[in-house]
Amino acid sequence: ELPGGVAQRANPAQVHADLLLHVARNHPVLLALDDVHRASAGDRVILEAIARGLVANPGLRLLVVCVGALPLGADAPEWTLPGVTPERLAPLSDEALTERAAHLLAGGAAPPSPALLRQLAEQAAGSARVLELLAGLASRHRDEPTGAWLAREPQAQGLAALARGQRPAMTARVEADLR
Repeated sequence: ELPGGVAQRANPAQVHADLLLHVARNHPVLLALDDVHRASAGDRVILEAIARGLVANPGLRLLVVCVGALPLGADAPEWTLPGVTPERLAPLSDEALTERAAHLLAGGAAPPSPALLRQLAEQAAGSARVLELLAGLASRHRDEPTGAWLAREPQAQGLAALARGQRPAMTARVEADLR
């Protein structure tokens, strides 16, 4: 019999959570989720039910690892799980970002220049999400393979500022402009 009562089992999210928690009573379980920031409302309800079950049953052999991106410029996730403290991972290295940029821009007629890839990595300042957005801009500027457009493209400059953690200063400037 699954943990929880009849009323809890009527909730589909609780049924999924209860099944996983039940298995974890007798077997070690690893649940690894990527892109949790894109989780649907239903998925979040299931994760919250699993977190509550882990808090109520600390002896369970269940390890849940959720990886997700912070909103651009934010210091904390948009939502958290009860009883779970989020850990912030170190920013990606320029080397990893350069490799990712090469992969993202590989579909063009000519491969992107190493200089452009380095510039994109530097502008992304450790953020894979900012790199993806900058690569999207780069695909629209293929006629400028040196990346000179980065210095005059307002969207690229704004993304770089967000990646460097300048959201509060940017917000203050926008608010001042609106006054």
